[in-house]
Amino acid sequence: MQAKLRMVDAIIEVHDARVPLTGRNAYFEQNLLADTSKPHILVFNKSDLIDKKYRQPVENEMKSKDKKVHSIMWTDFKHKPMVAAADLIDIVKDSVTNMQRYNRDYRTEYNAMVIGIPNVGKSSLINAVRNRVLGKKGKATRVGDRPGVTMAVLNRITVHENPKIFLIDTPGILAPKAENIENAMKLALCQTVLETTLSESLIADYLLYYLNKRQLFEYVTEFQLKSPTDDIYELLFHIAKSRRLINKSDKDCKPNFSAAANFFIACFRSGRLKSDRFMDFDLLNKS
Repeated sequence: MQAKLRMVDAIIEVHDARVPLTGRNAYFEQNLLADTSKPHILVFNKSDLIDKKYRQPVENEMKSKDKKVHSIMWTDFKHKPMVAAADLIDIVKDSVTNMQRYNRDYRTEYNAMVIGIPNVGKSSLINAVRNRVLGKKGKATRVGDRPGVTMAVLNRITVHENPKIFLIDTPGILAPKAENIENAMKLALCQTVLETTLSESLIADYLLYYLNKRQLFEYVTEFQLKSPTDDIYELLFHIAKSRRLINKSDKDCKPNFSAAANFFIACFRSGRLKSDRFMDFDLLNKS
């Protein structure tokens, strides 16, 4: 990827808006961005999943710590792909056509590399921009709802004709390990790491801790509890009982805590709990 980086004119860094501070990978700044003055566009995708009140504080934090960021965007490439695509292509055109190209002035086309941690919407971004600008149907880049779908650096994809602009998709890249267990849990809840690395019960336990810490007690009403609880198995037992989630292979019909944990997590991710899904609240307040 570093070899490809030398040939690009701009970098589009995509992150999940729910974890804008946790999600940023130190590898990008230390290895890919440290020695470049090329335009750096920071895209916070899935912004429909958080309250707009967090946008300005996050932007202030980013601009104060990363002077290389040229522009910051908040997008929803899943539900409003055409709007997001139009906004992004305008920013890319403005960035690359007004930049100093050093010894590459003879080239008439421009290249922008899309980077980011897994499952933040990089491929959806490329497909939306491609469809919006060229009117092409279908998907040039494979899209999935699990991390790690894009497995190799792909060929350039044309997203604009005049001037000629190409986007280059890349695999999701995540640091070998999170800085701490809480960061790992946040990333797991946002599905930016494979959940096989953490048990669903452990992720559910962190989710309950997070909701209680933020005093987000919508789960009490949703699951018809008498009051908030800090006992994950009490909650999972109630969910399993109410939804008849049992281990069918068990003669005693014991509750299926794994299925209950997955249901609890799914309710949070989908917005069914109606709880605030901005996961970096504490980090933002510390800065």
